[in-house]
Amino acid sequence: VMGNRKLPFGYHMESGEITVCEPEANLVRSIFDRYVLGDSYAELITMLKKQPILYQPDKLWNKNMVARMLEDSRYIGDKNFPILIAVETFQKVAEKRAGKQCPIQKTEAQKVLNRVCKGIPAASAEPTVLALLNQLIANPQRLQSPAVQQPESMQEIELQRQLNEVMEQQPVDEDTANKLIMQLASARYDTIGSEEYETERLRRYFENKTPMTELNAEVLRETVSAVTVRKKKTIITLKNGQAIEME
Repeated sequence: VMGNRKLPFGYHMESGEITVCEPEANLVRSIFDRYVLGDSYAELITMLKKQPILYQPDKLWNKNMVARMLEDSRYIGDKNFPILIAVETFQKVAEKRAGKQCPIQKTEAQKVLNRVCKGIPAASAEPTVLALLNQLIANPQRLQSPAVQQPESMQEIELQRQLNEVMEQQPVDEDTANKLIMQLASARYDTIGSEEYETERLRRYFENKTPMTELNAEVLRETVSAVTVRKKKTIITLKNGQAIEME
């Protein structure tokens, strides 16, 4: 092999003709096969540096050398070169390389899931979150407000005191009593926590949904505030503050 390669790796000149250099050709076939099977450039270069054949004298193997080989159509017979690689293998390599250059587009649901996970979730998160949401669609009654004891407000205490006084006086002043009862009910209604409102909203939301075959971005946005991915479990926190995990 000449110091500055004029022929692709795997070939040499013999009696004025381009012929196959078998030791190099075997290495070319190995590179293509291993790349198709999933080896990265880094893994291929590690393998190449451990074997004795150099791409050219005084130069260590590098990513550019491997990349040039994997895209060289002369290995499948272009320009009348002897065939080293099957067309099918070359096409598989080309498809894999194109896939690496054009990353898979995330779905809208995956983008929302990334946000509520505060980053890229574990691979297991998406199917687990889908299963958990489908459980809630099948059984909305599983939704419960987190136990939050709301203290009585000063207004409630004062209205209750006034009501007690009116009720103790005979005959009872029904108009005043009814007025105080309505004011007290209104004051208590105002202190109901947002968690209870959200729980009821979520129940109605899930009751109107049918089971999903794939994660839906709108369902995620409307119902989930956070997803926690731990070693062996995925927990979703709903908009009402309730944490749900697989039963």
